[in-house]
Amino acid sequence: MANSATVNTDAGIVEVVVDGPQTKESIVDLTKKAGRAAEQASVVYGQVLTLADASHMGQMDVATETAALLGFRVVSFDRLAIVVADEQLRTALEAAAKLSGKGSQVQFFDDQPAARSWLAGA
Repeated sequence: MANSATVNTDAGIVEVVVDGPQTKESIVDLTKKAGRAAEQASVVYGQVLTLADASHMGQMDVATETAALLGFRVVSFDRLAIVVADEQLRTALEAAAKLSGKGSQVQFFDDQPAARSWLAGA
C-alpha cells in the first residue's frame, strides 16, 4: 500500500496512511495530499478531524523528521489522532507535534478503534 490522504465521507474525517519506509520526499508529497484533503474536509464539515495510521511506517532519518515537523505546521487540523505502536517512532512524532505548536491537538493511539473513538468525541 502506498501513502495516501483522503476524506472518508461516511465518517467525516481525513484518513492518512503512512506506509513503509519514508523519505523527505515521500513525506513532502504526503503533506501536499493531506493539505488538499484537509481543505476539502474544512469546506464540507467545518472542521478537520484527521486519523493518521502510521502503524506500518518505518523509522525516520533527520531529514524525514524535519519534513514531518513542517507537515504538522502547514496542514490544518482541529484534531489529529495518530496510530503508531513503535515507541521510537512515537517519540519522534510526539516531538514533531510539540515543536510544531500543535501538540495539544494531537493524541497517539495503539489502534484505530481507540483513535476513531477519540475523534468521534470531538
